[in-house]
Amino acid sequence: MDDVSSYLSINRTLFRICCIFWIVSLAEGNVITKVVGSHVTLACNTSNITVQQLTWKLNGVTLISIKTEDMALYTSEQAVDLKINISLLGTQLYALVIDGVQRAHAGSYSCDITALEGVWIHKLELIITEKPENGKRSEHVHVIAVATTVLCVCCLIFIFTFIILRRVSNCRAEDNSEPASVMEQTGDVYENCLEMNVGRHRSCQSAQTKPRAHQR
Repeated sequence: MDDVSSYLSINRTLFRICCIFWIVSLAEGNVITKVVGSHVTLACNTSNITVQQLTWKLNGVTLISIKTEDMALYTSEQAVDLKINISLLGTQLYALVIDGVQRAHAGSYSCDITALEGVWIHKLELIITEKPENGKRSEHVHVIAVATTVLCVCCLIFIFTFIILRRVSNCRAEDNSEPASVMEQTGDVYENCLEMNVGRHRSCQSAQTKPRAHQR
């Protein structure tokens, strides 16, 4: 019973971890699919924080950085070449704006925020396609691939855990069965010894009670 309860508790824990991993992967894997030539706005959530500096990066390279204290704006050559701008409007404050998106705009974007409350990094993945149908299919394929990967990992963890607990249970069963077999062997030996002693005792009694021949 202890093995079964421990097995069930471990499986519940693994199931919760898999669910959390799945939710986090879908939440943080923000994928945006756009068609070539369309308008793109990459938002960065800055609500309820006091932003001191905000930096947009593409594949780890700084594109645009702004300091809110004096509104000092830095724009890299790559941002100028790709025609990437930052919005300072209230509804889209600090959002990255791209007009006429091209395949060169595809990649991993990150919004690095330094605020009085701490530091945040918001990541986005921009995928550029030729047709809307391909964009929808690629987004669906990405979600399916993530879900399949998570399920496979959960299944492998479940199988390995089951095998380990089964082996531990078998080892404990073998350890418990060994003393019983030893006791059985000891009992058999003891019974054999008793039978031998009883046989000898009977043979001795029969020899003593055997009538002796009369001497002439």
